Amino acid sequence: MIKCTSFKKFENGFLQGFADIEAELEGFPILLKRCKVFKKENNFWVNMPDHEYTNKEGVKAYAKDVKFISFEDSKEFSALTKEAVLTYIKANPSSDEKQEIKKDFFEDIEKGMF
Repeated sequence: MIKCTSFKKFENGFLQGFADIEAELEGFPILLKRCKVFKKENNFWVNMPDHEYTNKEGVKAYAKDVKFISFEDSKEFSALTKEAVLTYIKANPSSDEKQEIKKDFFEDIEKGMF
């Protein structure tokens, strides 16, 4: 079971907001906090939690806090996570009234573009 339990709108470039994802790992429920939700043109995806750091060249970079061993497992989990976020947003279109988000993000969801 994979379920989105929260979505907070936060628009910054391609970033659309943050989602909390509930999943089950061998019978143990886990909560993945602050998964980043992105949209670029007609592409929409959800990144697992990560953290910012400065690399050896002094450039800001990001390291994943959750990483799949298998690329195929990562793709399948990503697809299920994306569907969970879309389901949550459709059921709770105004889940965070304090922040504004591009109207076309929700219009694209309603049109079934993802």
